[in-house]
Amino acid sequence: MSEVTDKLGSIEYMDRYQTALSQQADYLSKLAVLMPTSDWGNSVRLLAMATGDSCKALVLLGDNNHLNEMLMVSRAILERLVNLCYLAVCGPEEVNRFRLYAIHKGYRKLDREFAGFGVKYTGEVDVSQSPDLQQALSLFTSKDGKELTTWTTRGLRERVKLIGERTSFPVGLFAILYLTVYEDASEALHGTLYGAGAEHAPFQPKKKEPWDLQTRRLKSHLYMLTSKIIAGSITVVSSYLGSQDALRLAVASRFDWDWPDLKREQDKKLDEFIASGSEPPQE
Repeated sequence: MSEVTDKLGSIEYMDRYQTALSQQADYLSKLAVLMPTSDWGNSVRLLAMATGDSCKALVLLGDNNHLNEMLMVSRAILERLVNLCYLAVCGPEEVNRFRLYAIHKGYRKLDREFAGFGVKYTGEVDVSQSPDLQQALSLFTSKDGKELTTWTTRGLRERVKLIGERTSFPVGLFAILYLTVYEDASEALHGTLYGAGAEHAPFQPKKKEPWDLQTRRLKSHLYMLTSKIIAGSITVVSSYLGSQDALRLAVASRFDWDWPDLKREQDKKLDEFIASGSEPPQE
């Protein structure tokens, strides 16, 4: 067993990164306060607040060993942080699509049906009274009148790639968290047999490790990855804001690392990025 793997299974390591994640939730709240009143600022503010709440939920789930639910919440954190960073580098057209998608989705929710069972609910909104809603419906309705269910034409991998191209953020961290939770969270959410026990990979060759060790290792891994990604995400947004308060917040979001022998290349890249304080390039 490697030293990294051994540390992941330690109580000290798990507790340390759980504390770090709780602190990161507070930093996300502080970031939300700094956001300006604009389409971009309002969108990032809501994402930051929602992500902070998800981090708090992840800690509570971990305290109660609800590992399956931790996978699902971790996927939500991953997708929100990707979008939070992406909105800082994608340009105003994509920011507007992000905003309009929320308006369109709210309207669509007023008219839903569970076909074949007589279950339907409807609401009435005068579309002509809202230019934003008219634009949103035009943007997210296909030529044959069907609802478009994604806000951007760029998939998650494409968004991560663009973040990597336009900032020094170590996007490999996104890739690691993706591989850790994305597929298993989908299986869990879709109610499959595999998904019901995905946190311990029950249908893979059995591991000769105690359940409590596997539990600590998974929790430590999720706490560590999300904490590191949040630190980098706060830096991406803070660099774009450019204010001293925002940059100080970016530095503060870094937590101490007291096992220098475990430091990896990704950590070094994140250190360099935060130290540089460079602004992400814009379209």
